[in-house]
Amino acid sequence: MYGHVRGLLQPRPLFIIPLKDWLAGPWLHWSLYAVAPILGIILYDFFGYWLHRAQHKWLWRLHSIHHSIEEMSGINSYFHWTEQFFRVAFISLPAAYLIGIDGIRTVFVIELLVAIQGYYLHSPNRLHLGPILRRVIADNRFHRIHHSIHPEHFDKNFGAGTSVWDQLFGTAYFPKGDEWPATGIPDQPEARTIGEYLWGPFRKRDQIQPS
Repeated sequence: MYGHVRGLLQPRPLFIIPLKDWLAGPWLHWSLYAVAPILGIILYDFFGYWLHRAQHKWLWRLHSIHHSIEEMSGINSYFHWTEQFFRVAFISLPAAYLIGIDGIRTVFVIELLVAIQGYYLHSPNRLHLGPILRRVIADNRFHRIHHSIHPEHFDKNFGAGTSVWDQLFGTAYFPKGDEWPATGIPDQPEARTIGEYLWGPFRKRDQIQPS
């Protein structure tokens, strides 16, 4: 029993990316510590992209808690508590079982960068990456389109770490000029109490009273 549980927690991936061998040269080996986490984020974001699309199609009642936020910031960019279970099942485990990165333990660095990126994506400031870097790395202006109340922005920009998957699968919308739309869900106020946050998705909509 112990061995079975240990095996689940320490999966052996089907494919190994041998970065340690590829970057074995004296001038390249140092870059392993930068390349591995970045590559890991891009690969993890592939699974995150498809989970995010599933959240909008089949798990919207849960995910709408996040989208109902009207004043986006790094502090209040909360998700419904049930969504962490889906992230483990559909992002962490598939990525761990299918793809491994040889030569460095990158989980801590990846989690740190993902957390920082999450704060940045939901930040209200106008400090963005510009039209070129945004083609690779998702920034706050790119992600704000995803939270927009305008119909032309619906179901756009699902990627959190990179914008590559949105471009490949036809869901990318790059903001024009100083495009900075209002956010939220017009017919669903954001959660005002702990009870609304915890149990709001499980109630009928007419039972949720605006504060």
